Amino acid sequence: MTTETTYNHFIIEVKNQIVHSRYLAARLVNREQLLLYFIIGKRLSEKVASEKWGTKVIEQIAVDLQKELPGLKGFSFRNLKNMRQFADEYLSSEIMQLITAQMQDSDSQIDTIGQMPSAQLEGLTPELFFGVGFSQHTLLLNKCKVWKERLFYLKKSVENHWTHEMLEWQIKTNLFQKQGNTIQSNFENTLPLPLQLNSTLAFKDEYLLDYINVETSDERVVEKGIVNNIKEFIMKMGKGFSFIGNQHRLLVDESVRRSGRILC
Repeated sequence: MTTETTYNHFIIEVKNQIVHSRYLAARLVNREQLLLYFIIGKRLSEKVASEKWGTKVIEQIAVDLQKELPGLKGFSFRNLKNMRQFADEYLSSEIMQLITAQMQDSDSQIDTIGQMPSAQLEGLTPELFFGVGFSQHTLLLNKCKVWKERLFYLKKSVENHWTHEMLEWQIKTNLFQKQGNTIQSNFENTLPLPLQLNSTLAFKDEYLLDYINVETSDERVVEKGIVNNIKEFIMKMGKGFSFIGNQHRLLVDESVRRSGRILC
């Protein structure tokens, strides 16, 4: 084997190890975040029931958390409501019974859930529950009221490593109805290395990025380059064309539109 071949093999081995490590790290962080959100949602739901907390109190919680942790993005009023909904839905599932029991055995401060597993959540496994991000869970809770339909999309998301956007699109196209409610699954717990690179994108969740406090600077650089090219193209087109700044939704009056003015 030549020196060049040995070197190339080494590069491939290191690359595969990096991809594998990133995949495992993404799964681990996603698991911890889901558990955190479940715990917070469960405690919030208990306080709402016992202390009769209303909307104003939850809004104040979001404000006070922001004061305690400046820059915190994942705990807005809307997200706290999502956490409560998330916990209420999975509170009686067998998977959460097992997880909370394990936490208690590990000297955790979390109490064991004192409810029997729900037959309505039949088919839920740790691989499915932890296989998608919080935004996918929230989307499924809001869009799929029937458990059989939600389980179908949950399995498809894990099998195909769907991002939030892809999952939302599949729900809009009524894939569940088109495939005859088929929910068979053949995914494996351990993915081949080539698939792990793409599957990591399934954990690219806005809540997850907020949770680990990471700024997606690379994406903003790409976006800026694309936007600059769009601006340059439209300016060359002359009057009668306008560009509305990226990631904004604005109403432009007729006079501005006709002038071809560029808005940023």
